[in-house]
Amino acid sequence: MPPLPARVFGQLCQRFRLLSGQHPLMFPLMALYLCSMVTASLILVAWLSYQVQQDGERALGRLGQFIAYTNQTLAQVTQQQPDCSPDTVTGLRRQVFLMERIKEIGLFDQNFAIYCVSNQGEVEFRLFKHTRQRLIDSLSGTTLSLTKSKISQAQSLFIYYRNEAGMGADALLRPQTFIDLVNQELRFRDLSLDIQVIGRSLNPDKVAEPVAVVDSFLFKLPGYPLTLRLCITDELLVQYLLKHAWLGLLLGSMLGLAYFAARLRRLSRNSLPNALQRAIKKKELEVYYQPIVNQNTGEVVGLEALLRWQHPEEGFISPGVFIPLAEQLDLIVPLTDFVLDDVCHWLSHQPELFSGRYISINISRVHLLQQDLASQIKQRCKVTPHLPSHLLLEITEDNVFSEHELKQVLYQFKALKALGIRLAVDDFGTGYSGLDFIRRYPFDVLKIDQVFIKSLGGESAAKPLLEAIINLAQELNMQVIAEGIEYSFQARSLQILGVELLQGFMYAHPMPKHRVTPLLLQEAPFAAEGVSNRLLPSLLLTQSGNG
Repeated sequence: MPPLPARVFGQLCQRFRLLSGQHPLMFPLMALYLCSMVTASLILVAWLSYQVQQDGERALGRLGQFIAYTNQTLAQVTQQQPDCSPDTVTGLRRQVFLMERIKEIGLFDQNFAIYCVSNQGEVEFRLFKHTRQRLIDSLSGTTLSLTKSKISQAQSLFIYYRNEAGMGADALLRPQTFIDLVNQELRFRDLSLDIQVIGRSLNPDKVAEPVAVVDSFLFKLPGYPLTLRLCITDELLVQYLLKHAWLGLLLGSMLGLAYFAARLRRLSRNSLPNALQRAIKKKELEVYYQPIVNQNTGEVVGLEALLRWQHPEEGFISPGVFIPLAEQLDLIVPLTDFVLDDVCHWLSHQPELFSGRYISINISRVHLLQQDLASQIKQRCKVTPHLPSHLLLEITEDNVFSEHELKQVLYQFKALKALGIRLAVDDFGTGYSGLDFIRRYPFDVLKIDQVFIKSLGGESAAKPLLEAIINLAQELNMQVIAEGIEYSFQARSLQILGVELLQGFMYAHPMPKHRVTPLLLQEAPFAAEGVSNRLLPSLLLTQSGNG
């Protein structure tokens, strides 16, 4: 016995195959939607990255504009007298008032010593060494710094300007100012951002928080020690994909419609006449056989040949669909010829299987009206001499013929009878011409439709009709076969009424030749005492007709 995982995997594969056979469109549509969602997700991720890239460049430009504007103001301030008079302090304060984001402006001399600030007036301290060096190295005489203010001792952001004469000024602002400027340019508020000046973060507490990053983008402001990093987090990516999931659904729907349109075009090109003719040539059609059993002995006394079509693209196509359409499109004769050829081939190559047995074939109304039906079968008898003794032709009772057509059909019956071929009236009791049909011609076999079989075991009004049909067949010396047997009580009831030959799912489903052959090799493959509910395996447990 295979291990449990292998068995489970095998069962899942079998179930998938069954579902794909029953719903051939389900898996292609699922695959289309899955591919659409994956494709849309890849496109959305790329588009999100592009948008973040554009936001970062725009935000960096906004910072550069703000710094440039501030430097213009500082350049004007450095043109004042190099002192800290009340007028100088007032001028500095006026500039701070006019620039809403600036908190303080200070002046420094050629030695980088700050001597006057807008908030306190005269002061005395020098710029840090690294700041002095950056100002000296800067081609534009500007730089940035992030450090504690000498006066307030709070973490502050400074913008420095130094003119050609060596005089300079600085502007103090809150670190949050740069963050606010960047946020104004971002379309995604959930972006993780980090602005660093001289390698120090403007918001170190937020950067320290652990964040799952999918992708990050680094931007540097030319000429300044400032970097901007934008990060796409897992949370942002999931929210973005969910918000735009309609794109994948729309793409999947469009592809689904295109698939349906292509499928309809393909089906229209491959019309049923062409499809059936190609199916015959490519052997997409196959003849299945359902045993007819003598319930007293358990022996298989005959087989009914039933046509099945497993389309390579569309899957299983029910006989209830393609047989009526084939009759309308005048393709039923080639289909019947296909079945006859298969039967003749089997009888010729394995005649030992059919000693005392027969094979029944359904003959359509169209085929009966062909004047050469008997001659065609006669030609086949020359190739397969023992065909007449093993062939039973079934004619459906509800076929309606005009008086002229009926004369032609009776002529065909007599010609077939002369060849030694037996005839059966099928589905007896379901039409309107049954009694007149068997009165005009003495059939050899009468097959009772399964509608009457289902009435057994209850108080159905059809049960007396069933008894009358059986009595009529017995009086006319016609062999009786009951179709559609599914339960043992039905078989027992028919046994009481004198019906021995049964056909239905209780014994076997229609099967291909290679599965029927083992049954024919056994003397009594079915239990003779009582009736078993045993069902033989079949490839079409849910797809074939009962009988």
